[in-house]
Amino acid sequence: MTLEADGEYHCTVALPPGRHVFKFLQLNPLPQRRAMYQAARAQQSLDKGRYYLHPTLPRETLPSGIEVNYLHVPPPPIFRVLYHTHCSEAYIHYRLAGYEESFRCARMYHTCTGLMTAYINSPAPDTSLEFIIQGTTSNGDSNGDGSSNGSSNHNGSTSGWQQQGSDWMHNRGSRASTSQPERDPPDGQPYYTASRPGTWRLKQGRLRLDEASQLHPLMLCTDLDGTLIEDQAEENDWIRRNDDATYSASLHFHQYVAPAGGLLVYNTGRSIGMVEGLLAKKKGVMPWPTAVITAVGTKIFLWDVAKNKWTADPAYEQLLDEGWNLNEVRQQAKKLLNRFNGAASVIDDGSEHPHRMSLQIQQHVLNDLVSQWSQGLMEAGVQHQMVASIGGDWRYVDCIAINAGKGRAMAYLAARFGIALEDVVAAGDSGNDLLMLGRLTEGNHPAIVMSNSHPEVWDWLARCSPEERSWIYTPKAERAAGLVEGLKAIIADKLAAQHARQLQEQQLLLQQQQPPLHLPGQPGTVRALRG
Repeated sequence: MTLEADGEYHCTVALPPGRHVFKFLQLNPLPQRRAMYQAARAQQSLDKGRYYLHPTLPRETLPSGIEVNYLHVPPPPIFRVLYHTHCSEAYIHYRLAGYEESFRCARMYHTCTGLMTAYINSPAPDTSLEFIIQGTTSNGDSNGDGSSNGSSNHNGSTSGWQQQGSDWMHNRGSRASTSQPERDPPDGQPYYTASRPGTWRLKQGRLRLDEASQLHPLMLCTDLDGTLIEDQAEENDWIRRNDDATYSASLHFHQYVAPAGGLLVYNTGRSIGMVEGLLAKKKGVMPWPTAVITAVGTKIFLWDVAKNKWTADPAYEQLLDEGWNLNEVRQQAKKLLNRFNGAASVIDDGSEHPHRMSLQIQQHVLNDLVSQWSQGLMEAGVQHQMVASIGGDWRYVDCIAINAGKGRAMAYLAARFGIALEDVVAAGDSGNDLLMLGRLTEGNHPAIVMSNSHPEVWDWLARCSPEERSWIYTPKAERAAGLVEGLKAIIADKLAAQHARQLQEQQLLLQQQQPPLHLPGQPGTVRALRG
């Protein structure tokens, strides 16, 4: 740091956008407070010198217990234009008002099917952008919301299903069209104007600021069967209608949630092999997820780009080992299978999922068998949970590790991805989804209970407290259509809450800026008068 004429030490540091923690290291202290600035990790220490905190900069205490200063560096002003179009190729012609006379040209790229994006740097936060878009259309039309082409590399990113989805829509009977140039807005109409940097959405000739992009990123954690998809051995009209709804939900997520940094997680009772088979079977219908939670929350898989496959998270597996003994779980189950001969059978003995054992149990002995199984495990010191799902004469019951479950796995991934729990949205329809739909130990989170849910879910919902119920959304539509309905309602509520906070902050600021009023003949001051 350099000693300036004001008697203080100064430095200039170029930092990327984000949150930065630091301390000040003082070496060989002199009366003139000779100091050197150094960004330091909390655990770093040196033999010489001493660390100090700046008295006027904000402070925080790290998990290690050490106090540091911190700064938040905002991102530079930038225009992001999201363009809903069926064009296969598009270019944005733009100029920055007050800085440029002539228009520049930049190519837009496919964010996902039906959506193209352009990024334009702004020299200042009060700059406006004037632009038009020119593009061409070829081989397909999705009523203005589907793109006929898209750069796709099946690697788990948001673009992994673009071309597949376009091919799927084309095979479902979308109209073919010849390549032709287009201008938006049409010839003779003025250009669009974005009044300030930010994310702007252009759809059907209407340009508006995308408020949802100002929210914290969401993590959608959804069940598969009965929630996002329906799957049967043979395709029929009912399955095709559900596939249409799933595809529409995929478009909605990637066009409206993903641009704000949203993540998609599948949370299912299926194995990873079954999920991979489902992704292959419904290629282009289902979106590619960021992560997959399988086997009722006993395994988490992340996409390994280098190996080109789904890989289990080893840290999560170690977490599940605590208090778990698979051999004891098997022994207790074997005794009960002999005692309840013919009324129960093994579905999964833990060979594939070592933190879960699954049984199929007849309804009339369900409570008795599960109670005895759980009692035997408690006496043996095995920490566990019992999770039942699917109604009817036979019920599936999973005995899982105490740290496992759909809810615990969801919370683990949220922490891993840096998503606050209040920004995690769970969606499900059956009994094994209750572990993620309900309140977690860390607190409440938004949840979507599907209108086609099983009876045990409605029974649970009726027992929820009013405070917990306020976080739960029950859409009218079923399955994937209900998922979109719930997401829209959650985002609308988050925007309303944000607007309320902003209004409250503005009112508080006005009160602080209002000069005090002196009343003649009375001591003191008052901030406002009521009359």
